Amino acid sequence: HQRRLRGTAAVADGNEVEWIYGRLIRHACYLGASDIFLHKTLAGVGKIKLHVNGVGQLFAAVKEDLFDKILNKLVSENSNADALARAPQEANVGIIGDLRGEFADITERYSFRLQLNQGRTQGEREAVVRILDRQAEQADFHTLGFDQAVEQTLLQYSRSSTGLVVVCGPTGSGKTTSLYAMLKMIDPIERSIRTIEKPIEYRHSMWHQMEVPQEVSEGEGVRIMLNATLRMAPHVILMGEIREDVDVANRVISAAFTGHLVY
Repeated sequence: HQRRLRGTAAVADGNEVEWIYGRLIRHACYLGASDIFLHKTLAGVGKIKLHVNGVGQLFAAVKEDLFDKILNKLVSENSNADALARAPQEANVGIIGDLRGEFADITERYSFRLQLNQGRTQGEREAVVRILDRQAEQADFHTLGFDQAVEQTLLQYSRSSTGLVVVCGPTGSGKTTSLYAMLKMIDPIERSIRTIEKPIEYRHSMWHQMEVPQEVSEGEGVRIMLNATLRMAPHVILMGEIREDVDVANRVISAAFTGHLVY
Protein backbone atom coordinates (compact mmCIF):
# COMPACT_ATOMS: atom_id res chain seq x y z
CA HIS A 1 0.00 0.00 0.00
CA GLN A 2 2.87 2.36 0.81
CA ARG A 3 4.41 1.90 -2.65
CA ARG A 4 1.04 2.29 -4.36
CA LEU A 5 0.29 5.54 -2.52
CA ARG A 6 3.76 6.92 -3.34
CA GLY A 7 3.38 5.92 -6.98
CA THR A 8 0.15 7.85 -7.22
CA ALA A 9 1.86 10.94 -5.85
CA ALA A 10 4.67 10.73 -8.40
CA VAL A 11 2.38 12.04 -11.15
CA ALA A 12 0.66 14.61 -8.98
CA ASP A 13 2.81 17.61 -9.99
CA GLY A 14 3.70 18.46 -6.42
CA ASN A 15 0.24 17.92 -4.91
CA GLU A 16 1.43 14.76 -3.19
CA VAL A 17 -0.62 15.02 -0.01
CA GLU A 18 -3.80 16.08 -1.81
CA TRP A 19 -3.59 13.22 -4.30
CA ILE A 20 -2.83 10.60 -1.67
CA TYR A 21 -5.71 11.75 0.52
CA GLY A 22 -8.07 11.87 -2.47
CA ARG A 23 -7.16 8.35 -3.55
CA LEU A 24 -7.58 7.14 0.02
CA ILE A 25 -11.06 8.68 0.27
CA ARG A 26 -12.05 7.27 -3.13
CA HIS A 27 -10.86 3.77 -2.24
CA ALA A 28 -12.74 3.85 1.08
CA CYS A 29 -15.96 5.00 -0.62
CA TYR A 30 -15.79 2.31 -3.31
CA LEU A 31 -15.08 -0.31 -0.64
CA GLY A 32 -18.20 0.73 1.28
CA ALA A 33 -16.26 1.88 4.35
CA SER A 34 -18.04 3.91 7.01
CA ASP A 35 -14.94 5.41 8.66
CA ILE A 36 -11.26 6.08 8.03
CA PHE A 37 -8.91 6.15 11.02
CA LEU A 38 -5.53 7.89 10.83
CA HIS A 39 -3.25 7.55 13.84
CA LYS A 40 0.44 7.12 14.62
CA THR A 41 2.07 4.33 16.61
CA LEU A 42 4.60 4.95 19.38
CA ALA A 43 7.28 3.98 16.86
CA GLY A 44 6.22 6.88 14.60
CA VAL A 45 4.54 4.82 11.86
CA GLY A 46 1.33 6.26 10.45
CA LYS A 47 -1.51 3.75 10.35
CA ILE A 48 -4.57 4.02 8.12
CA LYS A 49 -7.46 1.77 9.11
CA LEU A 50 -10.87 1.39 7.49
CA HIS A 51 -14.16 0.27 9.00
CA VAL A 52 -16.18 -1.88 6.60
CA ASN A 53 -19.46 -3.45 7.76
CA GLY A 54 -18.53 -2.54 11.32
CA VAL A 55 -15.19 -4.41 11.17
CA GLY A 56 -11.80 -2.68 11.19
CA GLN A 57 -9.09 -3.56 8.68
CA LEU A 58 -5.61 -2.14 8.23
CA PHE A 59 -5.30 -0.43 4.85
CA ALA A 60 -1.82 1.09 4.87
CA ALA A 61 1.24 2.01 6.90
CA VAL A 62 2.97 5.25 5.90
CA LYS A 63 6.17 6.95 6.95
CA GLU A 64 6.01 9.53 9.71
CA ASP A 65 6.84 12.54 7.54
CA LEU A 66 4.05 11.75 5.05
CA PHE A 67 1.55 11.04 7.83
CA ASP A 68 2.36 14.38 9.51
CA LYS A 69 1.89 16.20 6.19
CA ILE A 70 -1.57 14.66 5.73
CA LEU A 71 -2.66 15.53 9.28
CA ASN A 72 -1.22 19.05 9.07
CA LYS A 73 -3.09 19.61 5.81
CA LEU A 74 -6.35 18.43 7.34
CA VAL A 75 -5.83 20.77 10.30
CA SER A 76 -4.90 23.80 8.19
CA GLU A 77 -7.93 23.44 5.91
CA ASN A 78 -10.51 22.55 8.56
CA SER A 79 -9.39 24.04 11.90
CA ASN A 80 -6.38 25.80 13.39
CA ALA A 81 -3.52 24.64 15.57
CA ASP A 82 -4.49 26.75 18.61
CA ALA A 83 -8.08 25.49 18.70
CA LEU A 84 -6.98 21.87 18.24
CA ALA A 85 -4.46 22.17 21.07
CA ARG A 86 -7.32 23.17 23.41
CA ALA A 87 -9.97 20.62 22.41
CA PRO A 88 -10.91 18.09 19.69
CA GLN A 89 -12.33 19.72 16.57
CA GLU A 90 -15.11 18.65 14.22
CA ALA A 91 -15.63 19.78 10.64
CA ASN A 92 -17.18 18.95 7.29
CA VAL A 93 -14.41 17.82 4.97
CA GLY A 94 -14.21 16.56 1.43
CA ILE A 95 -11.26 16.51 -0.90
CA ILE A 96 -8.43 18.76 0.31
CA GLY A 97 -6.54 21.16 -1.92
CA ASP A 98 -7.66 22.05 -5.45
CA LEU A 99 -8.45 18.56 -6.72
CA ARG A 100 -12.20 18.45 -6.17
CA GLY A 101 -12.83 18.25 -9.90
CA GLU A 102 -10.55 15.24 -10.18
CA PHE A 103 -12.62 13.38 -7.58
CA ALA A 104 -16.10 14.50 -8.60
CA ASP A 105 -17.19 10.86 -8.77
CA ILE A 106 -17.17 10.69 -4.97
CA THR A 107 -17.87 14.29 -3.95
CA GLU A 108 -21.19 14.23 -5.83
CA ARG A 109 -22.41 11.17 -3.95
CA TYR A 110 -20.68 11.26 -0.56
CA SER A 111 -20.25 13.77 2.24
CA PHE A 112 -17.71 13.56 5.03
CA ARG A 113 -17.34 14.48 8.70
CA LEU A 114 -13.89 14.99 10.17
CA GLN A 115 -12.95 14.58 13.83
CA LEU A 116 -9.48 15.85 14.79
CA ASN A 117 -7.69 15.21 18.05
CA GLN A 118 -4.24 16.14 19.36
CA GLY A 119 -2.19 14.88 22.28
CA ARG A 120 0.48 16.90 24.02
CA THR A 121 2.28 17.83 20.78
CA GLN A 122 1.42 18.34 17.10
CA GLY A 123 3.17 15.04 16.41
CA GLU A 124 0.38 13.26 18.31
CA ARG A 125 -2.43 14.31 16.00
CA GLU A 126 -5.03 11.81 14.84
CA ALA A 127 -8.12 11.98 12.67
CA VAL A 128 -11.30 10.02 11.96
CA VAL A 129 -13.24 10.65 8.74
CA ARG A 130 -16.89 9.53 8.70
CA ILE A 131 -18.18 8.70 5.21
CA LEU A 132 -21.85 9.43 4.55
CA ASP A 133 -23.43 7.95 1.44
CA ARG A 134 -26.19 10.29 0.27
CA GLN A 135 -27.82 7.41 -1.58
CA ALA A 136 -28.43 5.69 1.75
CA GLU A 137 -31.44 7.96 2.22
CA GLN A 138 -32.94 6.35 -0.87
CA ALA A 139 -32.86 2.88 0.72
CA ASP A 140 -36.19 1.09 0.46
CA PHE A 141 -37.47 -0.49 3.65
CA HIS A 142 -38.43 -3.72 1.91
CA THR A 143 -34.91 -4.23 0.52
CA LEU A 144 -33.05 -3.97 3.86
CA GLY A 145 -33.11 -7.74 4.42
CA PHE A 146 -35.33 -8.04 7.48
CA ASP A 147 -37.08 -11.40 7.78
CA GLN A 148 -40.84 -11.31 7.36
CA ALA A 149 -41.69 -11.39 11.06
CA VAL A 150 -39.36 -8.50 11.93
CA GLU A 151 -40.53 -6.49 8.94
CA GLN A 152 -44.19 -6.86 9.93
CA THR A 153 -43.40 -5.90 13.52
CA LEU A 154 -41.54 -2.76 12.42
CA LEU A 155 -44.40 -1.79 10.10
CA GLN A 156 -46.81 -2.25 13.00
CA TYR A 157 -44.65 0.09 15.09
CA SER A 158 -44.73 2.72 12.32
CA ARG A 159 -48.53 2.77 12.47
CA SER A 160 -48.54 3.35 16.23
CA SER A 161 -49.25 6.78 17.65
CA THR A 162 -46.96 6.34 20.68
CA GLY A 163 -43.97 4.21 21.58
CA LEU A 164 -40.21 3.96 21.47
CA VAL A 165 -38.14 2.16 18.81
CA VAL A 166 -34.40 1.91 19.60
CA VAL A 167 -31.94 0.82 16.92
CA CYS A 168 -28.56 -0.42 18.21
CA GLY A 169 -25.39 -1.65 16.55
CA PRO A 170 -21.71 -0.88 15.85
CA THR A 171 -20.43 1.89 13.60
CA GLY A 172 -21.27 1.25 9.95
CA SER A 173 -23.86 -1.45 10.67
CA GLY A 174 -26.71 0.47 9.02
CA LYS A 175 -28.47 2.11 11.96
CA THR A 176 -29.09 5.43 10.23
CA THR A 177 -30.04 3.79 6.94
CA SER A 178 -32.55 1.59 8.75
CA LEU A 179 -34.01 4.50 10.71
CA TYR A 180 -34.49 6.63 7.60
CA ALA A 181 -36.05 3.72 5.71
CA MET A 182 -38.49 3.10 8.58
CA LEU A 183 -39.42 6.78 8.84
CA LYS A 184 -40.09 6.93 5.10
CA MET A 185 -42.87 4.39 5.65
CA ILE A 186 -44.76 7.11 7.58
CA ASP A 187 -46.78 9.70 5.65
CA PRO A 188 -45.14 13.08 6.47
CA ILE A 189 -48.28 14.97 5.43
CA GLU A 190 -50.58 13.03 7.72
CA ARG A 191 -48.11 13.04 10.64
CA SER A 192 -45.51 15.67 11.49
CA ILE A 193 -41.99 14.17 11.59
CA ARG A 194 -39.22 16.03 13.43
CA THR A 195 -35.60 14.95 13.82
CA ILE A 196 -32.81 15.98 16.21
CA GLU A 197 -29.42 15.04 14.84
CA LYS A 198 -25.72 15.80 15.16
CA PRO A 199 -24.97 16.06 12.36
CA ILE A 200 -27.91 15.86 9.96
CA GLU A 201 -26.61 13.04 7.80
CA TYR A 202 -29.29 13.02 5.09
CA ARG A 203 -31.86 15.64 4.14
CA HIS A 204 -35.52 14.86 3.57
CA SER A 205 -37.67 17.61 2.08
CA MET A 206 -40.83 16.79 4.06
CA TRP A 207 -39.28 16.33 7.51
CA HIS A 208 -38.50 19.10 9.99
CA GLN A 209 -34.83 18.46 10.77
CA MET A 210 -32.91 20.20 13.57
CA GLU A 211 -29.16 20.02 14.14
CA VAL A 212 -27.66 20.21 17.63
CA PRO A 213 -25.59 23.44 17.80
CA GLN A 214 -21.84 23.06 18.31
CA GLU A 215 -21.68 26.14 20.57
CA VAL A 216 -23.02 24.19 23.57
CA SER A 217 -22.28 20.77 25.03
CA GLU A 218 -23.96 17.89 23.24
CA GLY A 219 -26.16 16.96 26.22
CA GLU A 220 -27.33 20.53 26.74
CA GLY A 221 -27.88 21.02 23.01
CA VAL A 222 -30.02 17.89 22.78
CA ARG A 223 -32.11 19.00 25.78
CA ILE A 224 -32.69 22.42 24.19
CA MET A 225 -33.67 20.89 20.85
CA LEU A 226 -35.91 18.24 22.39
CA ASN A 227 -37.77 20.83 24.52
CA ALA A 228 -38.26 22.98 21.42
CA THR A 229 -39.40 19.99 19.37
CA LEU A 230 -42.02 18.96 21.93
CA ARG A 231 -43.56 22.46 21.69
CA MET A 232 -43.94 22.12 17.90
CA ALA A 233 -46.72 19.50 17.94
CA PRO A 234 -44.80 16.59 16.43
CA HIS A 235 -46.30 13.16 15.91
CA VAL A 236 -43.02 11.34 15.21
CA ILE A 237 -39.59 12.23 16.62
CA LEU A 238 -36.22 10.89 15.50
CA MET A 239 -33.51 11.30 18.12
CA GLY A 240 -30.32 10.76 16.15
CA GLU A 241 -28.32 9.37 19.05
CA ILE A 242 -28.57 8.80 22.79
CA ARG A 243 -25.22 8.58 24.55
CA GLU A 244 -24.68 8.33 28.31
CA ASP A 245 -26.78 11.39 29.17
CA VAL A 246 -29.43 10.05 31.56
CA ASP A 247 -31.52 13.23 31.40
CA VAL A 248 -31.78 13.03 27.61
CA ALA A 249 -32.71 9.34 27.79
CA ASN A 250 -35.42 10.09 30.35
CA ARG A 251 -36.85 12.88 28.20
CA VAL A 252 -36.93 10.63 25.15
CA ILE A 253 -38.75 7.92 27.09
CA SER A 254 -41.15 10.50 28.50
CA ALA A 255 -41.93 11.76 25.00
CA ALA A 256 -42.71 8.20 23.92
CA PHE A 257 -45.20 7.90 26.81
CA THR A 258 -46.96 11.21 26.19
CA GLY A 259 -48.38 11.02 22.70
CA HIS A 260 -45.38 10.64 20.42
CA LEU A 261 -43.78 7.87 18.38
CA VAL A 262 -40.03 8.16 19.04
CA TYR A 263 -37.23 6.56 17.08
